[in-house]
Amino acid sequence: DQALTQAVARKSTHKIIVIKGDYHEGVIGLVAGKLVEMFHRPAVVMSVHDNLVKGSARSLPGINITDLLRSLPTPFLGLGGHAQAAGFSLDVSQVKTFTAKLEALANRLIPDSALVKTEHADLSLSLNNSSLSLAKLLHTLEPFGIGNPKPKFLFTDLTVLEDRALGSEGKHHKLTVEQEGITREVLLFNTKHHHPLKYLKSLICTLDINLWRDKQSLQLIASYVET
Repeated sequence: DQALTQAVARKSTHKIIVIKGDYHEGVIGLVAGKLVEMFHRPAVVMSVHDNLVKGSARSLPGINITDLLRSLPTPFLGLGGHAQAAGFSLDVSQVKTFTAKLEALANRLIPDSALVKTEHADLSLSLNNSSLSLAKLLHTLEPFGIGNPKPKFLFTDLTVLEDRALGSEGKHHKLTVEQEGITREVLLFNTKHHHPLKYLKSLICTLDINLWRDKQSLQLIASYVET
């Protein structure tokens, strides 16, 4: 979608993701949080309507996003928040300068080490113990985000029965994995591997609900794979 396309384009050159669009201001915080989760760097999402811009920012532990914003010379119409999240408003005429100055400041102040992603799992599971009913139970804990991260699960010793590329450029993959006769589907996003996987020593993922033609099914979303 629009946010993901902009984020991918900016991730390679900036330590903070700053995007704008005609988003509904009620969802920009959720979008920013999702970008932090996907790309492991602070994110700012701005909703542009007429002459007014409203922005929402989310960050990583150790990077105070509100202090970062307050250190800018930008004439905000409003700004508030805490270490991990902030909200602001400004005139649309300030967007270009604000974006450039924030990206430059982040590139200078945020150490590379802060952007190194370390994976952890909350619990080890077997495929047999992963289920749609468990995913539905976890769904009741939403909304997930800073302070309430989505639970991640560790699976080990998985046989890959199928490895299929998705999308026109093959950047994403869908795996069918098996363990003791139980099979599950796993989605890998933004993967760069070119050779089909046959075995996974370990897999860290979230349990999601896939809805297709009014039918729900369990879907594993991978965040870490070790072969």
